[in-house]
Amino acid sequence: MPELTISGDYGDFKTVAEFYDCECEVDYIKHKQTNPTCDKCGASHDEAPDSRLNEVLELEYERRLIIDDEFEPCVRCGGGYDEMYFIDCDPVCADCITEKEKREEGYSDD
Repeated sequence: MPELTISGDYGDFKTVAEFYDCECEVDYIKHKQTNPTCDKCGASHDEAPDSRLNEVLELEYERRLIIDDEFEPCVRCGGGYDEMYFIDCDPVCADCITEKEKREEGYSDD
């Protein structure tokens, strides 16, 4: 995965400059350089909001699982492959993450 640049820090979540959210209901995270305009909805990266860091990291993690069936285990317990979160770009399983961390990284809707 290329290095990501934080474009905004909104307290509950951060956004990255390299990706944007198009208007599609699914598969809405697009890479600005390789897909500047969405083929389905027509959204352009220069008019769309930057994507959330945690969502980009989750997407990349899921792609790695699908593409080469490799994954990084939880940095805290070494397991937890069913439901993973990312804290400071490190994978953390559902058993190890705290509610406070979820809120701080933008995973909670509260």
